[in-house]
Parts: sequence; C-alpha cells; structure tokens
Amino acid sequence: MNYHRFFQQGSTRREAARWQPGPRSATCYAGLMALIMCLGLLPRPAESAAWTRPEGSALLSFPVTYSTADEAFDEDGDRQDVPEFDLIEISPFFEYGLLDSLTFGLQPKYRFVEVETEEGDDVSNDGLAEVDVSLRKRLWGEGDAAFSFQTLVKVPLRSNEGDPAALGRDQYDVDLSLLYGNRHRMSAGTLFYNVDFGYRFRAEEPDDQVHADAFLGWSQSRWTFMVTSSNSIGVDEPEVDSDVVLTGRRTFTRLTAGLVASYRITNNFGISANASRVWKGEGIGVIQSAGLSLFAIW
Repeated sequence: MNYHRFFQQGSTRREAARWQPGPRSATCYAGLMALIMCLGLLPRPAESAAWTRPEGSALLSFPVTYSTADEAFDEDGDRQDVPEFDLIEISPFFEYGLLDSLTFGLQPKYRFVEVETEEGDDVSNDGLAEVDVSLRKRLWGEGDAAFSFQTLVKVPLRSNEGDPAALGRDQYDVDLSLLYGNRHRMSAGTLFYNVDFGYRFRAEEPDDQVHADAFLGWSQSRWTFMVTSSNSIGVDEPEVDSDVVLTGRRTFTRLTAGLVASYRITNNFGISANASRVWKGEGIGVIQSAGLSLFAIW
C-alpha cells in the first residue's frame, strides 16, 4: 500500500496470469496457476487512506518490492508445495492534489517474473505490465477525520497473458472504494487508522471481487509504524472444473497481514520499509513480500 499520503499530511491487485501447461498433473498445474495469480494481489497503491492531498501538493514515491512463494493454497484452502515463483516490481507512484478535496493518482508497474517449471527449468519475463489511474474524492471531513470515495482503473500495457512467466492479465479493471480515516493526536505522538471497503469489476475472467483493507499506526517524531491487513474474496463460483481452470471459480480469496516502518529524513523526504505475508486463501500462492520505498513531497 502507498501509506505515504498519511506521512506527508501530518502524522498498494497484480492480476492473474494464465499458464499454458504441458502434460503435468492437475495438482502441479493448479499450484503453478495459483502462484502466477499472485500478480496483482499485493495491495493496490490507492486503497490506503481516505485523506486527500492539499490543492497543488504532490507526492512522488519509488517503491521496489520482492515477492516469493514455493507453497500455494489449493481450492479448499490447504497448503501444497509448488515450484518456486519470484517477482520483483518497480512501481513509481505519483499523486497530485487537483483540489483540496480531489486527488489524482498514477502508478505504472514494471515487473521481473521468474517461474520454476516442474522439470526444474527457470522461465523468466520482464517489462512494463500495467498502470493504475485513480481519483479520490473527499465526501466529508471534520478535524482529522475524512470519508472519501475512490475510483481506480487498471490499464494493461504488456501483460503477455499467454507467456509461461506472464506479467499479468490483459483485461481492464475498475475498482470502486469507500474509505474512512482518522487521527488522534496526543502529547507523545499520533494514533491513526484507516478502513477501506470496495468492489472490483473485471472486464474478463477472473471474476469480480470485494475487498476490505485496514491499517493501524503510530507516529512519533520522524518515525511511523503500522500494522496492515488486506483481504479479498471472489464473488462468483461458476460450474467448471476448478482443477483445470482456477480462474473459473471464486478467485483471489486471500488474507494478508503486514508491517510498515517509515522514517522522515527531512520534512519533504523519507524512506519506508514493509513486509507482508498471505496467511490464508484459496487458489493463491503463500506469498511473502518485502519492499523499500523512497518518497518526496512538495
């Protein structure tokens, strides 16, 4: 998630990619599909906070995230071993206050993907995969509390959906979210929290999904610490053979927990680190992720 908008105001769902298998067992095939589905499932950059940026104010952050998995949850939520999946994503994020109550966001995503096949070979791919474009409108605000509506569009750029190490999927997504955030300033620091509920429409498979995300944090002096939660559930379950096509049922059911730490080097520049793990899900990799981000505001 891009939590920097909180840091600057006074204290980030990679999409499924289709694997074209050779003669493999259904179990191994399902596992590989589950891993490649990890693309897009780290939290979206614009779902993090209800606060909008002041008019004319801008944020630029440069996050780099590494994700890996060698296990996956099957359709019943049980763990299974699968060939290793690795992903590095470079996703610069820009946000600008068009009005005090309206913020524009843009985030292209460059990915390096490597998948180990059942035969032990490594298949890799890299490129500019997609871009997220968002608008966040504050509907209500009082003191440090804010309630906002956000729309986000995922635009595919070069997803290579048919590639064994696909960068993503070629469909467009539209995500609509309601967000509430608040801060409680104290003599020792600031306690803050945010909740986000939304619905993601997909032009093609996989099915639509609902999501519920939240974070709780503490800011003191130049340091900020947070615990995070990002969760989604597919909304449809067609009658198909899910051992063959994992995207043909409820997809992307996943629960993710994470930690974030940020340090403001100056009032306008800082660095943050984050780590997360998918600890429960269906048809998705047991993803472990870690990342660093530099950010600047003006």
